[in-house]
Amino acid sequence: RGIHEDHLSRTGIGDGLRRPWEQLDDEQRESSRTAADGIVDAMRELGFDLVPLRHWGGDAVELLGADLKKLARWEHERWCAERKAAGWSYGPERDNELKRNPLLVPWEELPADAKASNVAAARALPGMLARAGFELVYR
Repeated sequence: RGIHEDHLSRTGIGDGLRRPWEQLDDEQRESSRTAADGIVDAMRELGFDLVPLRHWGGDAVELLGADLKKLARWEHERWCAERKAAGWSYGPERDNELKRNPLLVPWEELPADAKASNVAAARALPGMLARAGFELVYR
């Protein structure tokens, strides 16, 4: 739920997934749950453990440079695999009825603004985790 709320704080309310949690169907909610699993796996890969938040206002881990780019890329690749498994494919314009999305491309082909959005989401991850009651610690 925290992942979805973070998404809304960056993108605003709109169509598709840009609706309050209560208005999402089970498949859409499961997308956020799958993203949470991906975060745990990605953090482990980067050398972090995810633990219950110990101190509000403590020194949060700041994800930098290469870690941010890796995390953004991994999340895009995870998202693409999830969407394709759900029957979505590339299309030059988003079409929810036909399950087409122009962002279903390899990372190298992703437009710069979409890459920047993914990096911004990765940068915001420690704060989102804190709001959900978790923090990152180095192993």
